[in-house]
Amino acid sequence: MSVKISDVAKRAGVSTATVSHVINNTRFVSDETKLRVQDAIQALGYTPNASARMLKTGRTSLIGLIIPDLSNQFFSTIGQQVEDRIRKNGNCLIIANTKETCGIEQEHLKMLTSGIADGIALASTAQQYSDIRDYIPDRFPCVFFDRYLKNCAHDSVTISSAQAMRDATNALIKRGHTKIGYVAGLSNISTTNERLSEFCGTLEQSGLPVRQELIQHGDSISVRTCAAIDRLLEQDCTAIVTSNSLMSVQASYRLSSLGIGIGRDIDLLAYKDYEFYNTFLSHCDLIVQPVIEFGNFIADTILERIESPDAPLKERVLTSYFQPKTI
Repeated sequence: MSVKISDVAKRAGVSTATVSHVINNTRFVSDETKLRVQDAIQALGYTPNASARMLKTGRTSLIGLIIPDLSNQFFSTIGQQVEDRIRKNGNCLIIANTKETCGIEQEHLKMLTSGIADGIALASTAQQYSDIRDYIPDRFPCVFFDRYLKNCAHDSVTISSAQAMRDATNALIKRGHTKIGYVAGLSNISTTNERLSEFCGTLEQSGLPVRQELIQHGDSISVRTCAAIDRLLEQDCTAIVTSNSLMSVQASYRLSSLGIGIGRDIDLLAYKDYEFYNTFLSHCDLIVQPVIEFGNFIADTILERIESPDAPLKERVLTSYFQPKTI
């Protein structure tokens, strides 16, 4: 026997209209009442009629999350956090993976904005906003996160590592390191450029030369990070900076496989996004990113944009911090 909305209302001790408002988020309902309705829905196994709800509200209750690399734990963690957050508002998440390819990103945008999703949160792989502008309809709720595109006409949520990178680089210099290698990320994204710029600027302010041979580029492919580490070791670097969490773990693996003790034979500055990395980066200096808070901000921003499509644009910037090695 199928469960009806009237059954939920009876169990929760409210009207069917109140149940409808809770499900569709169409009117204010107190937290206490909302909890009773949600408990009744779960206890009875009630499933709202999605088609009827869409006709009534004009919404699908689906939100798209477009990320560049599903295998990267940083983006996977964000996806989990965004999903947890939006589910509390009665929404479901659709995750699309671009594989760092702008063409695939354009396809996902075209599909998700065709009526499937109410809004999109996007970590773009595009080099400039004009590459994807035509694939986002006017007034469509969209939030750009992690990567900043100049002249972007949408909300943005980013993390700045500027101060953390300055603090970390200065700490390495104060320990006496003069040959510091650097493994940069993909050159077309804003986070790569910010981090590398701060690293080079800090060297110059300390009177150390910026040596291009000590700056290598990696990406999400482990073999390239390993090759970059090998080239820096050939240059007799006594410290190495990695500029994202995935490359940090790959660098740690490579150094360990070569029998090089991190924190003993060489210093490694790594990015940390979540607790699991503690095992692999326990001997490293760390730049810690507030990934849980970041995911919450992304979710809250897209939900706010869906509710208020004409509100002023928001630009939210969180900050990472430097955590020196303790061992």
